[in-house]
Amino acid sequence: MLLIVFVLMLPVTQTYFGQRFAKSIHDRFGTNIEINSIQVSPFGYVKLHDILAYDHMQDTLLYAGYLRLNALRLGAILQGENEIGNVFLKDVVFNSTIYENESKSNVSQFFNRFNKDENTKNKTQIVASSISLVDASVIIQNQNKVKDRAQRFTALNADIQNFRIDGDLISADIQQLNTQTNWHDTALTSLTGTYQFSPTNMKLENAVIQTKESVLDMDIRLTYPKDGLKDFVDKVSLSVDLKPSSLGSPDLKKIIPNWKGQFVKLKGNINGPVYDFTTKGVQIRHQNTTVNLDGKIKNILDVDTRSLEVDVKIDVAENKASIPFTVTSEITEFLMRLDDFSAAAKVVLHDKLWNVRADLITALGRMQSNASF
Repeated sequence: MLLIVFVLMLPVTQTYFGQRFAKSIHDRFGTNIEINSIQVSPFGYVKLHDILAYDHMQDTLLYAGYLRLNALRLGAILQGENEIGNVFLKDVVFNSTIYENESKSNVSQFFNRFNKDENTKNKTQIVASSISLVDASVIIQNQNKVKDRAQRFTALNADIQNFRIDGDLISADIQQLNTQTNWHDTALTSLTGTYQFSPTNMKLENAVIQTKESVLDMDIRLTYPKDGLKDFVDKVSLSVDLKPSSLGSPDLKKIIPNWKGQFVKLKGNINGPVYDFTTKGVQIRHQNTTVNLDGKIKNILDVDTRSLEVDVKIDVAENKASIPFTVTSEITEFLMRLDDFSAAAKVVLHDKLWNVRADLITALGRMQSNASF
């Protein structure tokens, strides 16, 4: 036994295993991978250092400073098995890029190499019982959209169970994920849920997403034609089931800069493509004010062509409307005089012209209005 351990720990033996492992990856998946060093531990682990995988442009697709897995699993992988067991990864960099004048990301093209054979028996399969990820960085960018800055996720840590790749299908149970983002320097303190990806849909079910101030409980489903993700606004259809959740004031200010209120509670459903979606049963509560929204919103991202037609219902209790924006003293005084009130309104925006037809029941009596501006 001691002799076996001694042989396994010899540099020449470990170099041999490293070269054989890299060759096995190349032969099975058609991709080049470099491994700086490999260590076989007498305690049953294999440690790989400085693993580098290139994309089709010979740029870095994936780098892992350190990878550890069971030694028996490495032997099985070299024999052609797909079960890699429990994996620990540290100091990881993942780069997803759509290069200039290309329509597919380097990740899509990387996986396409795996699945050139249409015989499903030869489709690539990788199974990991668990993946522990420590101090990773993810970069997502599209060089065809120079105005859009790259999305960056740094200091990413994750605990993932039941990870599978079956051809072009990917699934995983995310037990915990936290990261720092470059979207208004927002820290994602926790993300859990069941993730599935295919060429025509993406799902994150039973998801709980948390920042320091907010908690979102939801099911998200994206559907799209093949290669439709590159045209997210026009070709991707959203289905969001937002369960009772809360958005904190600091996060709201990132979306609505002049927000002056506290946290809001919200729930509801959003369905349809980004440029033309509907809201159903959407409820927003801020202090003693409740707003319900049902309707259709088009081109929300384009100020010039944005339009909407929404039924709005507002209920205010406890004698005071909570106003999360800075308004004139006259408006504040008027709202205070209304006491408890409810309002039902039809709000229409078309060609930058607003039309609001409202029916209010207040302490001052019933009022109706029809205003355009």
